[in-house]
Amino acid sequence: MRNLGLSNRFDGDTISVWQGWYACMWCGRNRWNAIHHIISPSSRRYKPGDFNKSLLNSSPMHNDVCHLYNPHLHNPEYERKLLKKTLEAMIILGYKLTTRDEEFIEAYKDCYDYDETLPCGGNSVCGTASDATTGCVDGGTS
Repeated sequence: MRNLGLSNRFDGDTISVWQGWYACMWCGRNRWNAIHHIISPSSRRYKPGDFNKSLLNSSPMHNDVCHLYNPHLHNPEYERKLLKKTLEAMIILGYKLTTRDEEFIEAYKDCYDYDETLPCGGNSVCGTASDATTGCVDGGTS
């Protein structure tokens, strides 16, 4: 049985990059209150390694409403969408990839290789980079 505890917490640099971001990556509403791993040990696709501390594996969310007890978080489609949304956010913020980020992309390259023609349904993760600050992963509205 896999250990579900996280031993690879995010560092201060990861947290500081998100300080100017206002929207929860899951619902799109303002005032997220925690940064969570997109691919954590509870994910079926999790691979052990220090690369999991990559900023690209982080997602600001409302802890109680959008993260805890959310049965959809580790659905492979939603993991891919959150990873894409995080990458789009980093482009908007002018973030420069680190070696750890490149290792993360290489480890989970299958997550970044998917059909760009997924239906977006308005505000969603598969929208354009300009939608990244307001989009809703679950297709809801902000």
